[in-house]
Amino acid sequence: MKFEAVMVSDTLPNSVIFNYDASVFKSDSVYIQQSWDPTRREKVEGDGKQHTSIYYNPGYFIAKLIVDNEIKKECVVSIKTKGWKGIIETKPVPVYLSAKEINGKGFMGISDSLFHQKTGSPVFNDTWVKFANVREFKDIDAGNFNLETTFRNPSAVEASVCRRVKVLVLGTSSAIIIPFSDKGCISDLNLLTADHFISGKDHNMSAFGCDFSKFQHLICKVEKQCMKIYLNNKLILDTEQKTTLGKIEGVRFEFEGAGEIKDVKLSTPGGGVYDDAF
Repeated sequence: MKFEAVMVSDTLPNSVIFNYDASVFKSDSVYIQQSWDPTRREKVEGDGKQHTSIYYNPGYFIAKLIVDNEIKKECVVSIKTKGWKGIIETKPVPVYLSAKEINGKGFMGISDSLFHQKTGSPVFNDTWVKFANVREFKDIDAGNFNLETTFRNPSAVEASVCRRVKVLVLGTSSAIIIPFSDKGCISDLNLLTADHFISGKDHNMSAFGCDFSKFQHLICKVEKQCMKIYLNNKLILDTEQKTTLGKIEGVRFEFEGAGEIKDVKLSTPGGGVYDDAF
């Protein structure tokens, strides 16, 4: 049995050649799945040798060879960015933003007007733009680090009703997802600590509701199997995190509508520091 991935370039989008051999199973139910997402699954020939797949987004992916609905083998597909990359999620393919387009006056981001121009719609509900920096953070300890950033979603309520935002730290084994929204939409927020979800359906997430007329200052601290989140210098979450991210592979911001990021700092006390001000 064989399953390996070969990337054809170091840019986006990126085609990946999967070399595989599942002939030992003598099955006509053989699939290759790009990542954890089952919608990214493609049927392949049971006695085939190669399959190619396009990755439009950067990230650290665990591709899977699936036979008769059972995962038989996995391999890593790591697609990095060269600095920050802005991407609007549209179907069937996303829209890439140039470095010039995301360079604001004192921030990295995208305006309502540019979002409208790129998508053709003045309404951005359920339409997201991502700003990702995917790379190896070799001097950052995934079990002992601080993430500090300042951001806001400046969309008008007529353009994006909930003005949702997600701040993500991406790892080789899991991720941290910290969600924010307009104060009236906190019921739909879902937070991932790396090893468990906290849902706004059965937890009070009102502390994650924001007044986006002002920039929001976030600090996420991971230390001694605990995760603490501070918003505007107020502790809003203190919870266990028994499982680490593995190794940190990226930072990503997601905005439902327009978004602005003033700065990003990722550091390990006594270790490495990544500091970016826009």
